[in-house]
Amino acid sequence: MAETCPVCDQTIPPAAARCPTCGLPVALMTPDLGPFPAVDDGGSEAASATPPEGGPAPARPPPPPESPLNGALGRALAVRMELLQPVARDPPDITSELCQAALSEASGRDTEALAILRSAQSRLEQESDRTIGRLLARLEERRATLERSGLRVDLVGVPRAADGVDLRAVEELLPSIHEADERLGRLESDWKGIRGLLEQIDTLRTEAETIGVPLGDVPDRVQAVRAALGSTGVSEEELDSVVLEASRILMELHEAVPAALGEELARHAETLGRLPADHPGADTVRRAHSRAAQQLQEGRFTESIGGIRELRHMIESLQPIPGGTGGAPRPTGAHLTPDEEALLVTLLSKSRSLAARVRKLPAESREATEAAAQIREATALLRARRLTEADLALTRLMRSLAYSETPA
Repeated sequence: MAETCPVCDQTIPPAAARCPTCGLPVALMTPDLGPFPAVDDGGSEAASATPPEGGPAPARPPPPPESPLNGALGRALAVRMELLQPVARDPPDITSELCQAALSEASGRDTEALAILRSAQSRLEQESDRTIGRLLARLEERRATLERSGLRVDLVGVPRAADGVDLRAVEELLPSIHEADERLGRLESDWKGIRGLLEQIDTLRTEAETIGVPLGDVPDRVQAVRAALGSTGVSEEELDSVVLEASRILMELHEAVPAALGEELARHAETLGRLPADHPGADTVRRAHSRAAQQLQEGRFTESIGGIRELRHMIESLQPIPGGTGGAPRPTGAHLTPDEEALLVTLLSKSRSLAARVRKLPAESREATEAAAQIREATALLRARRLTEADLALTRLMRSLAYSETPA
């Protein structure tokens, strides 16, 4: 069964004679072995350790007591080294010296062990002083950077690097440094986050304003957020409030802008629905409409706003809907005004065009079934000379087909 080395806490394989990490002989791990036994290179004890054949085993003297001074000093150095681990990028390491001192003391050489520990203590204090100095300087630099950008930070309990370090208070100082490092990390992340939120708000707000989307009090609230950030300095508590307000503004924009874009796309769909299938340029405009609708559905608001802006120009550039007689048959027995006759011709042409598009949908799909039902409803309304209702039914059908035909 594998054991753990009492010096370096590493696992020792069952057949090993020494710790593979620090070299401590396995024989020293038994409390009643007495002085350092001789161990050959192969890991077996010397033959002199074997009791004479037939005779009693030789008495083993008790192990030398641990030096209180060496034990206390070694433990203090180990604690200091562990405290530096989480805060220093390249913390000082005296593990090797601690292992050597443990081996010397286990062999009864207390004076030699003390000398090793004193040397390790001197090196650890020098490196600790330099390490803590670098840590304090780095914290001060990060704090100054945040203050220059407009965020006030007070690192309570952390001295400035220029004040020096009292190595007798390292055990109390290092936890404060670790806490300040984590706190500055959170503030830096929040400060970067508020800048990102404002960039998203400005982009969406500017795009929405170009097509006249109503934004309510959003401009005033954005100005108030910028005023708070541009003052003499924002405290940590004020930063939390500013981040919360910016998040609310962005969320409201994400609710208001899609609703306004959807309403405009619906109006454009009705306009396109009144065009006959062979109207010049209508197919290109319909594709642009479907593309903008797909972008809106996927949450790509900036692209959808650009698409709607383009769609407006395309609709304005279309030729007027031709009146006249066309080649569509009239219902017999109807008494229609000239305007109603023109509308009937347009609706019949649109009905045939939409029926052709319905036949291209996947057979027995839900979209095909619903579209066929809408075609039948519009046809019945046309036969009943209810032209306004038939126009609305065909417009709804065209809108649903636009979404169904848009590539995923």
